[in-house]
Amino acid sequence: MDLAEEWNALSMVVRRLAPVTAAGIRPPAPDSRVRQAEELTAPWTQELRDFYALHDGQDAIAGKGTLLPAGSLLRVSDIPDRHAFLIDVMKDVVADDEDFYGPYSDIVASYDVAGIDTDDHLFLPSYIPISRWDSNHLFCDTRPGERRGCISFRSSDGGHLGIPQWSSLASMLHDIRSAVVSGEPIGDWHPVLADGTLDWDVRGPATAVKGVDSSHNGLPSAFRAQPDVGNVWRASVVDPGPMPYGTVRNTRP
Repeated sequence: MDLAEEWNALSMVVRRLAPVTAAGIRPPAPDSRVRQAEELTAPWTQELRDFYALHDGQDAIAGKGTLLPAGSLLRVSDIPDRHAFLIDVMKDVVADDEDFYGPYSDIVASYDVAGIDTDDHLFLPSYIPISRWDSNHLFCDTRPGERRGCISFRSSDGGHLGIPQWSSLASMLHDIRSAVVSGEPIGDWHPVLADGTLDWDVRGPATAVKGVDSSHNGLPSAFRAQPDVGNVWRASVVDPGPMPYGTVRNTRP
């Protein structure tokens, strides 16, 4: 399925299993605000533009849960400030030990292909943050190359996972839906459904998920994701129904 179909399918599952969390997803911002966010950060991929044509992030309210494993979806108006903050943090880290790192501008120039991580997982200007949980972020790598648009996870001070987690936003949404309906973790992130919310606990991959029904949370088979050849997931939802806030609007080429 394409990005919009994956969003529709995940949205349908979350509305059914975690309606409190689903209610916190904001309707799309005006196209002008999305364009402004791109102008203030770095050139976005078309998929990232399409992603923010489907929603405007999530209301970050304690106790309401989060759609993504690594925190609340950022509102499009929050992306430029968060992007600038992360770059400033990395510049300070490098400046404190420039004899070791070299100039930050040289680091940016040296790591110019998507999916190739820097030493110590430094944040680069072509990374666009899409979610935040404390100092942890998911970001879209917009550098050129075959992996352009891949999604990775790290903290604002570097470290954590430095390799791409997903090849695209669509594959990320698919895996989140698969985790929610099956109770299986994404890496160390375990989905927890309680009191109408979806949350994610960080535990070892072998840790059981308490309170999560292993029988796909009672969802009919049409809601589930089925394994395909080569451990590639394909969605089996044929008609996911409408998005809470409509479909993808016209986006710029």
